[in-house]
Amino acid sequence: MYREMILRKLSAGLMFLMIAFVCLSLCSATFAQNENFTLLEINKATERKTVGGKSESFRIPVTRNKFVGFRVEQISLLCFVRVFDPTGLQIAEVRNFIEVRKNIRVRLVANAPGNYRVEIIPLGKNKKSGSYRIILEEIRDITDQDQFLIKGQAKLVEAEMLHAMGKAESRKRSIPIYEEAFGYWQKSGDLLGQADTKQYFANVLYSLGNIPKALESLKEARAFYSKASKHLREATTLRGIGLMYHLTGDLDTALKYYQQGLAINRERKNYGGEASDLGNIGGIYQYLGEYQKALDYYRQSLALTEAHASVRNSGRLLNNIGEVYRLLGQNQRSLDFLNRALKIRRSIGDKRGEGNTLNNIGIIYLVLKDYASAEQFLNDSLEIKRKIGDLRGESTTLGNVGFARYKKGDYENSLVNLNRSLVLHRKSRNLRSEAATLHYFGLVYEAQSDLDKAKDYQTQALTLSRKIRYGVIEAQALKSLADIARKQGSLESAEKLLGESIERIESLRSSVAIQSLRTSFLERLQDFYTSYIAILMERHRLAPTDGFDIKALEISEKARARSLVDLLSESRLEIQRGVDPRLLERMKKLQIQVNSKESRRARLSGRKGAEKKLESVEAELSGLLGEFEEVKAQIRVSNPRYAELTEPQTSKISKIQSLLDKDSILLEYSLGKKHSYVWLVTNNAFKSFTLPNEEIIGKASRRVYSLISARDLSEPNENPEDVQSRMDAVNRQISESLSKLSKMIIHPFADKLNKKRLIVVADGHLQYIPFGALSSLAGQYQPLILSHEIVNLPSASTLAIVRATPSKPGKILDSVAVLADPVFSLSDRRVAQSLALEKSNTRNRNVNLKIAPEKSFLGQLKRSADDLSINEFRRLKFSRKEANDIASFVSKNKSLRAVDFSADRDLLMNGDLSKYQILHFATHGLLNNKNPELSGIVLSLVDKRGNPKDGFLRLHDIYNLQIGADLVVLSACQTALGKDVKGEGLIGLTRGFMYAGSKTVVASLWKVEDRATSKLMKKFYRAMLKDKQKPSAAMRTAQIEMIKESEWNNPYYWAAFTLQGDWK
Repeated sequence: MYREMILRKLSAGLMFLMIAFVCLSLCSATFAQNENFTLLEINKATERKTVGGKSESFRIPVTRNKFVGFRVEQISLLCFVRVFDPTGLQIAEVRNFIEVRKNIRVRLVANAPGNYRVEIIPLGKNKKSGSYRIILEEIRDITDQDQFLIKGQAKLVEAEMLHAMGKAESRKRSIPIYEEAFGYWQKSGDLLGQADTKQYFANVLYSLGNIPKALESLKEARAFYSKASKHLREATTLRGIGLMYHLTGDLDTALKYYQQGLAINRERKNYGGEASDLGNIGGIYQYLGEYQKALDYYRQSLALTEAHASVRNSGRLLNNIGEVYRLLGQNQRSLDFLNRALKIRRSIGDKRGEGNTLNNIGIIYLVLKDYASAEQFLNDSLEIKRKIGDLRGESTTLGNVGFARYKKGDYENSLVNLNRSLVLHRKSRNLRSEAATLHYFGLVYEAQSDLDKAKDYQTQALTLSRKIRYGVIEAQALKSLADIARKQGSLESAEKLLGESIERIESLRSSVAIQSLRTSFLERLQDFYTSYIAILMERHRLAPTDGFDIKALEISEKARARSLVDLLSESRLEIQRGVDPRLLERMKKLQIQVNSKESRRARLSGRKGAEKKLESVEAELSGLLGEFEEVKAQIRVSNPRYAELTEPQTSKISKIQSLLDKDSILLEYSLGKKHSYVWLVTNNAFKSFTLPNEEIIGKASRRVYSLISARDLSEPNENPEDVQSRMDAVNRQISESLSKLSKMIIHPFADKLNKKRLIVVADGHLQYIPFGALSSLAGQYQPLILSHEIVNLPSASTLAIVRATPSKPGKILDSVAVLADPVFSLSDRRVAQSLALEKSNTRNRNVNLKIAPEKSFLGQLKRSADDLSINEFRRLKFSRKEANDIASFVSKNKSLRAVDFSADRDLLMNGDLSKYQILHFATHGLLNNKNPELSGIVLSLVDKRGNPKDGFLRLHDIYNLQIGADLVVLSACQTALGKDVKGEGLIGLTRGFMYAGSKTVVASLWKVEDRATSKLMKKFYRAMLKDKQKPSAAMRTAQIEMIKESEWNNPYYWAAFTLQGDWK
């Protein structure tokens, strides 16, 4: 319903030939010979590029009583043609009424001998520059058939003029004139004239919504072109035939015709036709929900289109790419492409295309719940479509207006618009939009509690969407029918319907290779999974022994951290092995280009007067990032073992239990609108519990996090006494808030925990909560860490994949590499000391972090810091003590202590750290929730000579590391966090290191004081390296020791660090 393709493809694909046929009886008079104009010769093409809107003339020498025919091929110039007789009298003027890249054919009977002058004049908004080609096709004696040619072409021009007016009424008036023109062509025996007329006639029928008649006319045109050996025109008609089948839902037949046309265009190197066919094939795959293939074909088409200067086609493809991104949940990226498309379409006066793109932008704002903007764009679209007589387009936009009114709760007006839309859909056979509108009807009636009508409409939507293979609406109709069944008390039917719906979603997701798109697509449809879980848990309530709660847990796993499961599976398969080296080289070059463009954006950001340049650079950067993702997807797909990656298996209950030892309990949470749930799993038992809803738990957990991390904040003009007073008030509230949250999410099953290790799979805002700080006892605050080891997991399935890669035989955690106390600024006294040792003359250089803005990493650091309100990177002096303490627990030959200048990025990227089982970072960490790719770890930013260097270990750098460490410790601020994606969890540094090969990662939930961190880490490593405790046990030991010391017993100091991954 939302795709440009369904609305626009025919007029974009068909080649219109605007024809003027002139029969003149010229008197014999004195005439100018026009010898200075370029001579046209039979079948010899003359190509010109005009600049500045200048016209150019050509001459055709003719003897008396001759038939003359020539054509002008508009390559990138919209123009019109004037013809003058030998006396200088204008005898014809022919305009192209439609668009660039259409031929103008001129036929005339010359009764007087001499030079006829042909003038080509730029027209309209494209008149400043462009190119065209003129070809003299024939000069011959007049025949008896020419009278029919004259009448046929005259009628065709008349019909096309009516069509070009763009009104439904004028198009209807053109129908009998086309038929009359065709009759004359039949009598003349001119195959090309018959073919052209049938093709143009099909376009009119299409625009009026008469698809069956348009298809019939196109098939007749194709037969004439084939007989006349006009293969390129036949290819164009094949595209039109394919579109008609496309519109009526016969996708297999449509694809067959598109591919036939593509083969012809490729054979004859017709790049414009090839681009159009590729775009239409992309449309087929978009229709089928195979979004990765759709993007691939659209990108191929766009590359050809831009290389060969088809502005109109670029607008259409940008529109369609934007639509795919919307369907995948990438709303901002979708808007970027749609706005680019809108700009192009307005610049060339493409009203139909403008209306389509306005409609699609309106849908984005509907998704974003900006209903005022949505209605404005939709109404603007509707106005255009009605003005130009675009019946199919009008029907689509009316349906979207109806949906917008539904979202606002205006059900009466919603139904009015949906009824109007449905009538037009059926009149124009707009089946895709009809299926969506039927679904909208069902939603409105369900909202009005008319469940019988709602069910009827959703059933119709389901039937039609399956018939035309419209996967997204099929899935949505199934979910709606499940919701209705649930309200009617039929839980069994609801479960079955939602199961089918999720199967359809999983099928759609599996076709996408770009990881971020798989993530956003599943995020967009998380409600399907939470609804399914709710129905299963309701069935469990009614039949506690039938295993519905077990099935609910398995669905929770299917919905959770899926992209991380994909990534971990990929990392274990060495996805780049066996891949074309050119792809790998392209990926490396794109990384360099992204960094360079990011640097450019950093320099322009905030600079007055640079807004337009910044906008352009951001658009280019967005394109590069998209291309980078696509190249990675190509690498993934081209791997021989890719089939193993398309759908890694999520864990069933038996697999989950096999991962647990007798001393561990898995707690997996799922937050829902009405109820939330937690499942307790041991190696031989299972139990589920119902908890308060997501809103209640979310409010309580946000309160806990804000209080514990309040020491990070400062008030304006606050003195030390004020700070202490504020902290005292906060401290009094922390235990109360922790107890309140614990009552909701721990106390219902606290008696079943039995001091076992707790493996926590959190959901929503619970991911920000240190479970060790929660209380296990009602009535008094007693942190869970006193009785339990705490381990966090994104999902149980991630643990299964991590465990599938065994450690080296006999490997124990007894060797460690520590990177600590880096040099962040040239003002650091260590720089001066180093220069003094080298007797340098640059001892007193007064340069800080903001020098050398041309360096990409400095721009990234500044923006990442700005996102966290950080203005400079202060030295972490206690991190040096931390490194010394850690190194003291192992022998020198089993430790690497990289401090000062040697704590740098090169050591990670190019050094050999594979022999160390533990990799420890004691430095600043930066989190960027808006742009996770800007998150990272800050290492030394200058070298010993004071030269700035790239010291930012970016997230994509981490993904490319190959580390041998089983444990990575990020002793930095907020390293456990990341962008929170619904259903996926926190996307940040932790998953980057797990992808790089680490089985366990220790990271922090908030910014912690340097001294407290150093103290905690010393205790942690002593327990792990000296006392030989496992990491989770060692962390518990360290945290309990901190609690026992009055200076550090506030959760702010000891609870920030969490352990994620494998505890064994």
